[in-house]
Amino acid sequence: MVREDTRELFGFLLRSDLDLFERLIAVSGVGPKVALTILSAGTGDEVRRAVMQGDLALLTSVPGVGKKTAQKIILELKGQLVDEKIFPEGDTEVIDALIGLGYTQQVARDAVKAIPSGVVDVSARVREALKQLAK
Repeated sequence: MVREDTRELFGFLLRSDLDLFERLIAVSGVGPKVALTILSAGTGDEVRRAVMQGDLALLTSVPGVGKKTAQKIILELKGQLVDEKIFPEGDTEVIDALIGLGYTQQVARDAVKAIPSGVVDVSARVREALKQLAK
């Protein structure tokens, strides 16, 4: 995280925790330190579950997160986190690759859903998704 007066480095063991951290800091009023504190309140899956279920208790138990901020986090992230868990880890890489090529997130998700289940390699899945998009 680079700002005018400081540079901070944050590391995560799991890619899913990094994704959740990035989504949390995208919410206005939530900075990196508050996002880390939220992630330390439980595992990434527990925090996701709390957001998806609208559990204010877990989020408001975190120092620096009031009721309004918790409601804002739930409102902004609820739909995003539900969609995220539909796809396995390899498919999120395919979706990210398609987004990097200029496709919208929804178009990329639709293309991934249309990929035959027999294709398992990530690069092969990207090629197959591109074939689906070319139709």
